Amino acid sequence: MGINRIGSQWWIEVAQQRIRFEHDGSGSVRMQSRAGADWIPVQSSWAEEQVLCWGSLCARGAMPLD
Repeated sequence: MGINRIGSQWWIEVAQQRIRFEHDGSGSVRMQSRAGADWIPVQSSWAEEQVLCWGSLCARGAMPLD
């Protein structure tokens, strides 16, 4: 996971594919699965302690998002 701007822009790398995320501050998050692809809205949710999901993609661990 990398952070471009804490709380608003971050990315996760999975199998050498970078998936980008943006949060607009109102609660809406969107995801871009590859460079040049369309941005799609995703719902954020906690699956369990320290497991945060955006749509069907989940990440485990400490995440400095705010």
